[in-house]
Amino acid sequence: MPAFFCPKCWKEVKENCKVCPHCGYKIGEFSLLSYEEKMILALNHRVDEFKINAIRILKNIGSEKAVIALRELFNKENSIPVLLEAVEALKNLAFRHEIALKCLKEIKNHRARVIRDAVNSSLIEVESLRSQQR
Repeated sequence: MPAFFCPKCWKEVKENCKVCPHCGYKIGEFSLLSYEEKMILALNHRVDEFKINAIRILKNIGSEKAVIALRELFNKENSIPVLLEAVEALKNLAFRHEIALKCLKEIKNHRARVIRDAVNSSLIEVESLRSQQR
């Protein structure tokens, strides 16, 4: 028997469940969301590879909404590979959106050294390329 999960909180639900008993999400509304909104919800998935794929897709979509979702990820995510992918996405988005550069600056004091190092390296790269374009 297949398992079914809420697309918002990713907790298991019954097959014909209309409202998630865990988070109250109306499961039928998922089909009405844009692709970008679905990828933002996928940032809450239980499996790191799904989160990483969602981050890569959001990087390619490149909207400010994606930047904000990636920024929020740093408040709730503990997986270093996921956070490193988010840093890389923010670095790429910083060339299109000033808010992405601001987000990188906000997370440069992250509790994990490897994240701090990645952010600082990204900031140097972004600021160097931006100065070359002037």
